[in-house]
Amino acid sequence: MAITCKTILKNCGKIFWNFPRACLTGFLFNFANYFYWLVVPLIMNDKGGSTFDLSLLQTVGFIIYAVLTPICGKIGDKFNPYIVIRIAFVFFIIAVAVILIWPSSIAALYVSVCIWPFCTGFFWPVTTGTIGLEAPLGHENRNTSLYQVCWSVGKAFGFLFGGMLKSALGINSLYICIGLVLINMIVYPFSHPKRVREKLKKLKEDKKKNKKEKEDIAVDVDVIKKTEEQPNKSVEIEMTKEEPADIQVPKDLVETPKQSIELPRNEKPIKIKWTKEEFNNKTFIYLGYIMQCGIYGTSAVLSNMYVKLAQDQDVNTPTKGIDMYIGIIFFFYFLAQTLVMVLMSLTMIWTYKRIFFLIFQLFYIIMLIVFAVSRNAYVNWFLAFVGGLAGGFAYQTSTYYSMRASESSKSMFMGISECVSGLGNSLLPLVSGLLCTYLNNNYVQIYISIVCILLCLILEEIVYHVGMFINGRRQAKRADPTNQDFHYEHPEQSQGHEVQQSQEPDGHDNDQSDKE
Repeated sequence: MAITCKTILKNCGKIFWNFPRACLTGFLFNFANYFYWLVVPLIMNDKGGSTFDLSLLQTVGFIIYAVLTPICGKIGDKFNPYIVIRIAFVFFIIAVAVILIWPSSIAALYVSVCIWPFCTGFFWPVTTGTIGLEAPLGHENRNTSLYQVCWSVGKAFGFLFGGMLKSALGINSLYICIGLVLINMIVYPFSHPKRVREKLKKLKEDKKKNKKEKEDIAVDVDVIKKTEEQPNKSVEIEMTKEEPADIQVPKDLVETPKQSIELPRNEKPIKIKWTKEEFNNKTFIYLGYIMQCGIYGTSAVLSNMYVKLAQDQDVNTPTKGIDMYIGIIFFFYFLAQTLVMVLMSLTMIWTYKRIFFLIFQLFYIIMLIVFAVSRNAYVNWFLAFVGGLAGGFAYQTSTYYSMRASESSKSMFMGISECVSGLGNSLLPLVSGLLCTYLNNNYVQIYISIVCILLCLILEEIVYHVGMFINGRRQAKRADPTNQDFHYEHPEQSQGHEVQQSQEPDGHDNDQSDKE
C-alpha cells in the first residue's frame, strides 16, 4: 500500500515538471493571443473601419513579427530564457492596456498591434527551443508535437470564446487576456531541470577548455634539439643524426635531415551520397514553405476581413450576433488543424508524398468557394473544419521538413519557416485589403485567396521538378559507400602515402637511410 501511494504521489508530482507547465503555458498564451486577434479586428469593425483598415492591422503586426523572430531567438540563446519570456509577457499586457486606456481611439489599435510582436516574437522561438533542449534523448519529436497540439487547442478556444465574450462584454473582454498572461507568469517554469543545468555547465566548461588547447599544424620528422637559453632570447634548432631513446620514428618516415611533413589544410572531404529521405527533404522543404505561406496568408485574410463579407451576405446564423458566428467558424478551423497535427505526429505515411499537398489544398479551395456562395451558418462551420485540415497539414509539413534539413542548423531553418508564415500573414491581407477597398467589393478577398492557392499548387509543381533535377545531379557526384569500388582514405594517410612514394621511386631509399 505504501508503495502504491508513493507511486501515485510521484506520478501526480510530474504535473509540476517543466514540460507539462510549458504545455499549459502554450495553451493559455495562444488562448489569449487569438482571443486578442479576434476581438481587435471586431473592435475596428465596430468603429467603422474599412476592409483596408482591417488588413493593415494584420500587416503591421506580422511584418514586425517576421523581422523580430530571428533576433528574439538569438537573445533567448544568449540570456536566461525564463527571464526573457516574462519580459515578453509584460509587452503583451502593455499592448492590451493601450486599447483599454483609449477605448475610442483607432490609433490605439495600431499602436497595440505594433507592441504585440515584441511578446510573440520572443515567446515562440524561445519556448520551442527550450522544450527541445529539455526533452530527454529520443523524445524531442514527441515533446515538440505535444506542445504544438496544446497551443493549437488554445488557438481554437481563443477564437471561440473571443467571439462569445466580445458579444457579451464588448471591449472589456480584453481584460481576460491580461488575466491569462498573469497566470502564465506564475505557471511558466523558472529554471532548467537539474539534468539540463549540469549538461549546460559541462558544455560551457568544455568550451573554455578547448579554447586553451593549442592546435598542431605541422609534424616535423627531423629530430631536433633545443638549446636552452635565457628568457626572451631566440631558440636555435640543431638537426641531429641520433634518435633520442624516448622517441621512436618509423623507418619509412626517416628521410633527409631537412625534411618535414605538413598536415593538409585545404583537403576537401569526400561527400557521401544522401539517403533517400535526405535526398527528398532537399526539395520537399521548399514545397512545405510554399504551402505554409499560401494557407497561412489566406487564413489571415479570412480571420481579419471575412466579418465584412459575412455582413454583406447577411448569413443566417443561430447565434445572437455576427461576432459569435465568426468565432465558431475559426474554432472549427483550428480544431481540425489540431486533429491533423495529432494524427501526423503518430504516423509517417504522409512524408515525401506530393499527393497529400494536392488533396489538402483542394479541401481548402472548396472551403473558400463555399464561403463565397453559402449563407447557411451550419454549412460554413462544417467547411471551416474541412479547410482547417489543410492548415494543420501545412504547418506540420513545414515544421517536419525544417527540423530534418540540417543537424547543425535546425534553428535557422525553423526561423525561415516562421518568417515565411509571418510574411504570408502580413502581405496577403494587405494586398487583399487594398483591392477590396479599391473595388468596393468584399468578395475580392475570396477570389484572391483562391488564386493564391492555385498559384501555390503550380509553383510547388515547378519547384518539385526543378529541385529533383538539380539535386539528382548533385547526388550523382557523390560517393556511394555501398559500391565495392568505393575506398575512403583519410587525407593524412593519403598525404603520407604520397610522400613515401615520392621518396622511394626505385625502392633504394630505405637502404640508403640504413647505411647512414
